[in-house]
Amino acid sequence: MYFIAFLLIVLSSLVGALAGAAFAGALGRTFLGGAEAGGGGASAPTGIVLMGALLGGMLGGFFGYLAGFIYKFLAQFVLCMLQIEINTRT
Repeated sequence: MYFIAFLLIVLSSLVGALAGAAFAGALGRTFLGGAEAGGGGASAPTGIVLMGALLGGMLGGFFGYLAGFIYKFLAQFVLCMLQIEINTRT
């Protein structure tokens, strides 16, 4: 159960980092180094993309930590209820 909670944190951080980088890249391209009217689009500034990935990873990790905490709490709750059931049967 605790391993699954750990995976929730790691995967949420990775997804948050990817989403943050994509979002920051789109914003960077649009507002800071956008495509000119003449054709091909310019790439987003690297610093903006890295900051987006960092902030997205931190936000994803925070929400993953919360989800993992809830998952561990529910696992402990089920174990407690199981022990209560065993104790009251005898």
